[in-house]
Amino acid sequence: MKPRLLDATTLNRATLERQLLLRREPQTPRQAICKLIGLQAQEPASPYLALWTRLQEFEAIEFDRLLTERAVLKSTLMRITLHNVVAEDYPLFYAAMAPSLRLSRVYDKRFVPAGVSLPDAQALLRETCRFLEQERTEADVVAWLASAANSQWVKGDAKIAWWALKTFGPWTRVPADFSPERPWRYPGEQYTLAASPEAAVAYEVAVQHLLLRFLAAYGPSSAQDFARFTLLRSPVVTAALKASADRLVTYHGAEGQTLYDLTEATLPDPETPAPARLLPLFDNLLLGHVHSSRVLPAEYRPRVSRVNGDLLPTVLVDGWVAGVWRVLEGGLEVTAFHKLSDEQWEGVAHEAKALLKFLRARDRRVFFRHHHWWNKGIEGNPRVFTE
Repeated sequence: MKPRLLDATTLNRATLERQLLLRREPQTPRQAICKLIGLQAQEPASPYLALWTRLQEFEAIEFDRLLTERAVLKSTLMRITLHNVVAEDYPLFYAAMAPSLRLSRVYDKRFVPAGVSLPDAQALLRETCRFLEQERTEADVVAWLASAANSQWVKGDAKIAWWALKTFGPWTRVPADFSPERPWRYPGEQYTLAASPEAAVAYEVAVQHLLLRFLAAYGPSSAQDFARFTLLRSPVVTAALKASADRLVTYHGAEGQTLYDLTEATLPDPETPAPARLLPLFDNLLLGHVHSSRVLPAEYRPRVSRVNGDLLPTVLVDGWVAGVWRVLEGGLEVTAFHKLSDEQWEGVAHEAKALLKFLRARDRRVFFRHHHWWNKGIEGNPRVFTE
């Protein structure tokens, strides 16, 4: 039987449902992170806001607790980018990503000044795992790498050696301290071992597991989507799809690509209403597919995706990116890319006021260092909302 063709609206609503954006869900933060297979975390505030916009009655202290108790870990994983993932997921996710993470650094010309040979990199990794069985600051690790005890492996710049190791090693970053009023940053983060570097599961099994979890959170999706989300090589992705064939169903996408989904997954009615939502910087919604047009109209992408890779905080209206937002001293500014109806503005205003209330309990100076993009000019119709 010929695979079903999925139009743009069907894909849009399916993606929003998988990403918990058709309604605020009564899930715990841990449940949501597990469902979403992690949250991109290089901006400290982003995971908090990603959960706030998806969950009912979310409070920042709930996520603080998950981090301090190590129920949620912060580590470099998919796309060689910092992610928050639940602790139970980490070993399999790391096993799937470890070869790519290591190759991304040991073959990087920036690693050369460390004076670490490729054969020695694996031995150094094992020694560092032993050292990080206890929590250590970055300064502690660099000093240890520069010590005579490691001179057989590190013959050059210890800071460069750590730059590579902290990316491809199995560690988590542990926040040193939390308080309800603290700003959106983690001064004094420490590092500690998150899992054994020698995964107990086969690489192929780990990749297959990650693929199935990806489809649960981002499907229906193409092989290229999974490759983009992880940066795994095409042959690895193809092998995982083949090994998972009995768990998958296929569709056709509007661009003619084959889309894969779990056999037990369902697709929502394309007429399902999609409420206004404010998404943080680097929200996962915009990072899971090669063609982000399923939520981001192509003509708006240059306004949202910047040349250095920044993905600005966005506004969803009726399921599609319709603008960007930022917090100013006087309130929350929304710049709409096209004319919105009074009813649509009311939905945006409700979210803006709710977000300001959420931020007031912690710190409103969120994503301030990215305001330079507005200074360079963002075309659209801005409005400022206050509580």
